[in-house]
Amino acid sequence: MPGALSAQEALYARLAAEVCSCMQEITTQRPRGYARVCLLRVARGNITEVEKLLGRPLGSDHPRDMAELLGYMTAYLAADCPFLLTLEAAPEVTEYRWSDRRLSNTDTGRLRFPKSPAPDPVTEQLAEAPQRRVITGKVVGVARKHLTLASENNGEIRLEIPPRLRRKLSYQVGDEQQFSYRLEWRIKEERVVKVLLE
Repeated sequence: MPGALSAQEALYARLAAEVCSCMQEITTQRPRGYARVCLLRVARGNITEVEKLLGRPLGSDHPRDMAELLGYMTAYLAADCPFLLTLEAAPEVTEYRWSDRRLSNTDTGRLRFPKSPAPDPVTEQLAEAPQRRVITGKVVGVARKHLTLASENNGEIRLEIPPRLRRKLSYQVGDEQQFSYRLEWRIKEERVVKVLLE
């Protein structure tokens, strides 16, 4: 019995050495694929011993045969095949998973990134500061909130009077002078209004 065990161990060691020397011939192929080719090449080269070791004809269940044969040789390959030490492990790739689902406070393994912020409400949108404009005209209409001017070049122009100026102004129909105004964009009303300045 001890003699049979030592003969098997010697066979495992010899097959492992052959696989190791075969793998050193790798040039362009990936090591994992070439290791399978070497294992199959060595098994077919020693078919009588391998079939006796497996207890069945080689190739009847190819994946199972190779896995079992490799199991016998793994310890010898790990101990006596310095070529395996030269193979670098593939770099670990971090896979990020994105989700719209709100995470609970107990989930600490994932990073959360905010989506693009929602646009500002229409009433809070900003525009460039309006420019001051000047017009010379004659007052043809006075109302509580509006002043209507007649201008030679621009025809009739309606200026809105802001609330803070309504009590201060005392224009009369027929007054002719220079007026300053600015353009104000009324987003909700979708129109531009001329607003009187001091």
